[in-house]
Amino acid sequence: MFYYCAKCGNIKKVTLKGNEGVSCEVCGTPMQPVPAEYLMPNGNFFKSQDARQNFISAIQSSDTYDPEIGGKKEEVKREIEEEKQQRIQEMNQKMEQEQFHLTCPVCGSHSVQKISTVGKYAKIGAFGILGADDLGKRWKCKVCGAKF
Repeated sequence: MFYYCAKCGNIKKVTLKGNEGVSCEVCGTPMQPVPAEYLMPNGNFFKSQDARQNFISAIQSSDTYDPEIGGKKEEVKREIEEEKQQRIQEMNQKMEQEQFHLTCPVCGSHSVQKISTVGKYAKIGAFGILGADDLGKRWKCKVCGAKF
């Protein structure tokens, strides 16, 4: 369902869960549903681009519309999007720093690789009981060769 802000003319598609209200991300004003005359029967699309433009013109000609806020709408949306991207980037960096890093218990190196199950059984098949030394192990250090 589409909602619009009568103060700044912001239009956005929102899927409501429950009886929660929708507020404008630009100016904070409660948003109202777009009248059905401008939308397709299912309410998910405008009838046409002309219908959307007519609706925007109707919003801008109303008494509640503030041209000062409406003119800065795109700029405010861009700033909000940039702040959102910045927060996402900061969270990604924080997660990378806090991510678990496996180290070799013998030499302390971070250069370890997983021993594959296929590799374990191939070694046992080729060398018999002598190849069973890494059966209970999952990781191998690339530097010192320790298996753990």
